[in-house]
Amino acid sequence: MRCGTLPHLSTATLDPGSAAERGRRELGARLRSLRRAAGVTARSLSAEIGLHSTTMSKIENGRRFPTEANVAAWCAACGCPGEAPAIIERLQTIESAYEEWARVVRRSGLRVRSGLHSQVSFENTRLFRIDEPIVVPGLFQVPAYTRQMHRFMFHLLGRSEESLEDGLTFWAQRTEATLDARRRIVAVLGEQVLYTRITSESDHVFQLTHLLNLAERQYISLGIIPAAAARWGVSNIGFWIYDSSTVAMETPTACIQVRSAAEVALYVKMFNDLQRVAVHGREARRLITEALAEL
Repeated sequence: MRCGTLPHLSTATLDPGSAAERGRRELGARLRSLRRAAGVTARSLSAEIGLHSTTMSKIENGRRFPTEANVAAWCAACGCPGEAPAIIERLQTIESAYEEWARVVRRSGLRVRSGLHSQVSFENTRLFRIDEPIVVPGLFQVPAYTRQMHRFMFHLLGRSEESLEDGLTFWAQRTEATLDARRRIVAVLGEQVLYTRITSESDHVFQLTHLLNLAERQYISLGIIPAAAARWGVSNIGFWIYDSSTVAMETPTACIQVRSAAEVALYVKMFNDLQRVAVHGREARRLITEALAEL
């Protein structure tokens, strides 16, 4: 950790939608190349498959996703229906990289049965690297904290809380199955996490006490970046690295997943830089204890 003068301060925020955006552009370029190879003009193809010319232009230039029906009709009109299954599969992969919470809640009420946030995915992950600058990460949350976080999300999305309890039961079971010595959990929290209170004072005391207890577990490394620390770089959004294969970030409205090996490597590099700024062990516990004392 460099102290004193900082020759370089980077705001280490990778574009969280870059993988999805790049995939959308590649998909549009592929569809455009099929049209051109078939010698079909954009205008005639638009008329044949009933797609507005403006929409077609946005698809070909990577500004809009086609639907699966669009892809099937497009390939058929270009004389290459056999291309459609692979392109549709690619479309589904790209769309899953950016998943709106409104769709998740509407579909499953937070009881995620498949994909990155499922219990199977958590149990299969052997190394979690977690950066959270503002809030307690889900694996470390007590029930009252988790409930309030999701009540806010349901309120933001305008959804009924009827399915909330079922989702909270799922989250509790997933956490219980994940917190054991079969895996390694390395977390870096901003000091602000200790003071972000979304529950009652007594529940927040319970949450901080829970953090202290987790810090004692051999398979958990808990680092805290002091608010006044001189930083080499900062992360503007929390992110989780699952093994070395996927990075997940959450915005208020969506979950973003990055699987590009080159981008995942950049997040690993960023995490290592943040970890070097953090304090661990006795110093980390001291910061938690000081936050508790203020309550």
